[in-house]
Parts: sequence; structure tokens; C-alpha cells
Amino acid sequence: MQNIFAETLTFTSIVAILIAIIKGVSLIKKPKIEKQILADEQKIILHVTQFVILTLFCSVFVLSILEQYTGDKISNYKNDSNAMLQILSSGLMLGFLVAYIIYLIYTLAIMNSKKHYINHLKYGKIYIIKSLDSERILLSNFDYETEGRFQLILKKDDVFEYKILRDGKKHLKKRKKTTENKNK
Repeated sequence: MQNIFAETLTFTSIVAILIAIIKGVSLIKKPKIEKQILADEQKIILHVTQFVILTLFCSVFVLSILEQYTGDKISNYKNDSNAMLQILSSGLMLGFLVAYIIYLIYTLAIMNSKKHYINHLKYGKIYIIKSLDSERILLSNFDYETEGRFQLILKKDDVFEYKILRDGKKHLKKRKKTTENKNK
């Protein structure tokens, strides 16, 4: 009975991890502006997926450097499973540390980057804060110095009718509506 429970739990966890990785990879492929307005849960999945991919890449890189530095090939230990497990876990831990440092610098650069905004006809310059759901976006004017600070919720289609601008850069994208989207 315990064996069936353990197998079911293992199968369920593997399926959940695969679904999370697939969601993360689909979020990685989104354009930059759509990544900016993702919901918080989607941003977490995106960052975790990016970090896992970076960790695996760094682990392979660290293992190849260790192999060249020590002159000892990993394939020499294929018969000794304990030694192979120790080498791979050491590579993963060192890869994790390298990936953590790289990703920490990367996320600090993202957090300090300029914000996206639109020049709305009625409200003027309003910044895109985040996506509330699949249809609505939260915007704000970030006017902290006056009493006129406001937040606004608009439909995504209405926001994408304007040019999405970024402080100090040219426009990123103006989403074009196709006849297929209008018919849906």
C-alpha cells in the first residue's frame, strides 16, 4: 500500500514540475512588453524557470571547468554510483551559486530599468503597473508630489491601441488588431 502511495506521489510531483516548466518556457517566449505586464504568479513562474535553466547551464559549465582543472574525467566514475552522485551534486551546488550571483545582478538591472507608459488622450502620461487578469491592466500616473495621484484600470486592447513607450527610449510596440481578433 505504501509503495503505491509513493509511486503516485512521485508521478504527481513529476507531472506538476513538467507543467510548471512548460508554463515557464511559454512565458519566456513572450515579447518584452507582455512580460512587463504579467500577473504576479506568472512573474514568479517566469523567474523560477529562468533561474532553473541558468542553474543547469552553469552546472554543466562548472563541471566542465572542474574536469579540465583536475584532469579527472567524470566518465571514469560511471561504475561508482556514489562518486558520480557526489560529483553531480557538487556541480549542481556550485552551478546554483554561480547562477544565483548572475541572476541577482540580472534582477537588480531589471528592477532599475525604466518603466513603460502610454500617452493616453484623456489622462496624459500613465505608467503600466501590472496585469490584473487576462483582460485588464492596472495603470498609474506615479505623481507622488501632488494630491492628483490616481490609478486606472483599462482593458488590454485599449492599452495596446497606444504606442507603448519607455522612459528614455523609442516606442517598443504598437499592437495591431487584425480582422481575426475583431471577429472573435
